[in-house]
Amino acid sequence: MYRRTMLLASLFALGMGSLSMAVMLETASIEDVMTKGHKRGGYRDVINAEVKKGSPDWSALQTAATDFKAIAGDLGKNKPPKGTEAAWKKACDEYLGFVNELDAAAQKKDKAKVQSALSKIAKTCQGCHNNHRP
Repeated sequence: MYRRTMLLASLFALGMGSLSMAVMLETASIEDVMTKGHKRGGYRDVINAEVKKGSPDWSALQTAATDFKAIAGDLGKNKPPKGTEAAWKKACDEYLGFVNELDAAAQKKDKAKVQSALSKIAKTCQGCHNNHRP
């Protein structure tokens, strides 16, 4: 009886682990990336607010930058709602490169490079939206 209970418990735990792993591996939608990354209170907002402070909370800034990088990587895994796949890939790669630059600067606590990366990210918005936003 004990062995059967342990076997069932192990199988249940394995199943739950697989389920949570599948959820973690799910690709974020374009809307999720834009909402979590760019809307009011999103990662970019948090980073922007911190970097404007005389003495930023580097822990909060670094966490937001890492989370931003994680979700930004999903943007290019989506199909473009409008425009060509080649243009979408190019825009997403450029965007992700700037988000990676932002994360690297945040991890090094380099305020000037964080600001520079934020500026580069902001400059990608309009072109991508013009070409790909329905």
